[in-house]
Amino acid sequence: MKKFVFLLLLITLVGIPLFVQAGEVQAARGGPAKINITLAPGSVYNGSVFVENASESPVLGVIEQRDFNIVSAGVFEYSEEPLLRGLLQWTEFEDYKEPVLNPGEKYTLNYTIKIPESADPGTYSTGFLITTPPADAEKVNGSYAVVGGRVLSQLYITVEGDYVEDLELKSFSINNNKFLNGNIAFDVAVENKGDVMLQPSGEITIYNSEGEQVKGAYAIVKTFEDEEVVTDRENAIPVNPNSASITPGAVKVYQVEWTHRKADLGDYTAKLEMSYGQEKQTLEADTTFELEKNFSISTLEAESSYNSSLPVTFNASLKNIGNLPVQAKGNFSISNIFGSQKMEIEFTDEELALEGGEEKSINNLLWADGFALGYYNATLSITANGDLLTSSVGFWVISWWQIVILIALVVIVIFGIFKGVNKYSKMKKKLESIDKNKEQNKN
Repeated sequence: MKKFVFLLLLITLVGIPLFVQAGEVQAARGGPAKINITLAPGSVYNGSVFVENASESPVLGVIEQRDFNIVSAGVFEYSEEPLLRGLLQWTEFEDYKEPVLNPGEKYTLNYTIKIPESADPGTYSTGFLITTPPADAEKVNGSYAVVGGRVLSQLYITVEGDYVEDLELKSFSINNNKFLNGNIAFDVAVENKGDVMLQPSGEITIYNSEGEQVKGAYAIVKTFEDEEVVTDRENAIPVNPNSASITPGAVKVYQVEWTHRKADLGDYTAKLEMSYGQEKQTLEADTTFELEKNFSISTLEAESSYNSSLPVTFNASLKNIGNLPVQAKGNFSISNIFGSQKMEIEFTDEELALEGGEEKSINNLLWADGFALGYYNATLSITANGDLLTSSVGFWVISWWQIVILIALVVIVIFGIFKGVNKYSKMKKKLESIDKNKEQNKN
């Protein structure tokens, strides 16, 4: 059995390509993207699928039906042969062909699915893979090369009867990757062990270390002029609010993000409650986590440790590795070796505001004016979460002609000291000689 494995990407109302190579113009367009219906055993369903040429050149309109298994979340394994829970076995096409489509032209293929009276209850599925190879393309090993992308149209039919609804909660946890990046995202992994498609839904409630529920935890957000605005709040975070389905045998991870959080630092417990199926069966679980701020000065460096003149440029970076926003205050200053301050820059609140997981660069800090000669220290001082963080870097400001003058001054000083010592020595000897003569004259 020949199989194809594709990554299922986001499906729009008319379908989108599963693959488009870089630099190619999308040529394939088709649909409908997804149909989900319920039929009784013995029913007949008449449907259609279309392909449209969205390129500027003639193409072939190719539609291929494939049953599939869901290997993991978002990964489908397609088969050319009928599967037990597929619809390929019951599908008949009306005058199937692969027409040449001019730009903008559309071809619609009609099909009929006859559900046997003996069909087991539950959900059956199939897919229509739509491609538009060049009009002069030839098949290689029974198929065309995909040139303009591949479109998927999905069909789900639930056969009525005494089917089994069984959803297992595999795990409920914090998404560590997003958590470490400053976000709080919960992963809800479930497996459909029944034989019918399910649309689970539920909510997550947050409790602090005292067991009190965090009120208004979930923000209702609307966008006005490209800016998100919190318009209302609810006490619970919805799970699968868009009613995304999970097919029989599939494992799906619903990711639930807690954005615009309204909570203080500390330990928390998230409690999950979900329901599914006609009987509203329930699933429950909980997980713990900590909200923290963790602010640091990642780097502070001078663009050059040795500078011949002003200006001297510095770069710094700040990082919030916690999962809550930080509002810090601080300044940047330069002092000489005696502690005398030469310049200072105060940062604005906006410059030091960091969201959870955010890293921010503060570039082009300049010491541009004044007289500079010698060794200096640049210091970045940040107050965040009540703690003072500092980072310093040393640097020189001195030119070659200044070095020459300094060397000359040192030589002059040394020569002066040597000359003074020599003169003192001579004077001392002369005084000693005078004293000796006076002593001899007395005798």
